[in-house]
Amino acid sequence: MDIDLYSLKITATEVAYYLICKRKLWLFSKGVNYESENELVLLGKLLDETTYKRSKKDDNPFEGLPFKLDFLTKDGNLIVHEVKQSDKLEDAHRLQVKFYLWALKKLGLNPLKGILHYPKQMKVEEVFLTPEDEKDIERALQEVERIKALNKPPKVERKSYCKRCAYFEFCFS
Repeated sequence: MDIDLYSLKITATEVAYYLICKRKLWLFSKGVNYESENELVLLGKLLDETTYKRSKKDDNPFEGLPFKLDFLTKDGNLIVHEVKQSDKLEDAHRLQVKFYLWALKKLGLNPLKGILHYPKQMKVEEVFLTPEDEKDIERALQEVERIKALNKPPKVERKSYCKRCAYFEFCFS
């Protein structure tokens, strides 16, 4: 799949939402954004802003791309870091980091790995990109595009984490 990352209209957040909830993905893509007022989302942003300050820089070396990395390090190899509040949705977190690794590889940077940080749980997980992951990401991107193009949102699917979702009232009232 030949993709120009600078014209890609899919964000890393949408890639994660693809695994979390197709309806949430569709709503978010249409600009229905309840997250700016959600307590858990705000706590996550605060955590992101206050952790790993020495490692983070304000500048975005990938301006114009559909993602903003939490931070990068280089120890002989490029390493992508992503900070999350909780590991409750770790499959989606892994996919998001793999998306970053895939995108950087497409740019010719060939990062070694990603690291998921869960500071509240004092947990760290290494994430690697395999050739199968690359195929999965490309399939996911096609599905994200399909979902975003729907005329109406996908049906509600009740999941264990729905009650904490910013879109809960929208979906269940």
